Amino acid sequence: MKSSRRKNDREKSVKYSFVIHNDNGSDYGVTLSDLPTCFSAGDSFEQALVMMQEAAELVSGRAA
Repeated sequence: MKSSRRKNDREKSVKYSFVIHNDNGSDYGVTLSDLPTCFSAGDSFEQALVMMQEAAELVSGRAA
């Protein structure tokens, strides 16, 4: 019980502003202004957001 509480204490929510863009016939691209080296893409809007979250966690060092 204590170990899971410590893990939850360390998990803080971080919010980033993002830009998502799509040209006809291309994937959805996502960039973060707060993490300029961080960008991702996906076949759908939803997939692009999931991929962006993973990329942001890796770039910011918050990956599990």
